[in-house]
Amino acid sequence: MKIYHGGPGYKEDERMHWLSKKRYKIGLVIPTLVVYMVFIIIPIGMSIGYSFTKYSGIGKATFNGLTNYMRLFKDRLFWISLKNTMIMFILAFVLLLSLSFLIALLLNNK
Repeated sequence: MKIYHGGPGYKEDERMHWLSKKRYKIGLVIPTLVVYMVFIIIPIGMSIGYSFTKYSGIGKATFNGLTNYMRLFKDRLFWISLKNTMIMFILAFVLLLSLSFLIALLLNNK
């Protein structure tokens, strides 16, 4: 690989010319997509699949349909935790948004 340091006849876009080829772009995107699939998409899909089964982590999973979801929505503790999570999310969002806007205004003053 040739290293460009400038000089007579030097063009700025010569350094990144190799990136304009389609095969290099695909070569750079594929590893990212593989990691994304392995660590994000596949685990989410497996979690959704296991949520419809009775599975303790040992032995074989048995399908039980929407029983887990019906039990979850009837659970009082679930609704309390969901309410607490929403309160924390809304407070954090409002505070972060307003404080960051205020700091940006203070930094932008002349």
